[in-house]
Amino acid sequence: MSRIGDIERVARQRNIFMFLSMVAISVCLILSVKLISSNERVILVPGLNKEVWTSNEGVSSGYLEEVTAMYLPLLLDLDHSSIDWKKEKLLAHVSQTDSSYMNLKKAVGVVEQFKIC
Repeated sequence: MSRIGDIERVARQRNIFMFLSMVAISVCLILSVKLISSNERVILVPGLNKEVWTSNEGVSSGYLEEVTAMYLPLLLDLDHSSIDWKKEKLLAHVSQTDSSYMNLKKAVGVVEQFKIC
């Protein structure tokens, strides 16, 4: 009788394990579908030291200072090995439909002329 009891106990353990495995797989599939179907944008803002605001009329001086502090090293700390990377990093944040995009592209082209080969 003890062998039959052992077999039944192992069978119960197997059934519990299979049930828990099916629940885990179902949860993973549901979460995967939710992640694929969601359309969220996460905007990571670098650490701000001052209060900033934007509106239809303009932006605060604190915003201008913070953004300048973030992008200024991309323009000033240039060496021949990092110009291309910094250009791509900077131009990724510029609206390509804006006329200032072309001016910035020209400025980057001028900087590339001075690139040391």
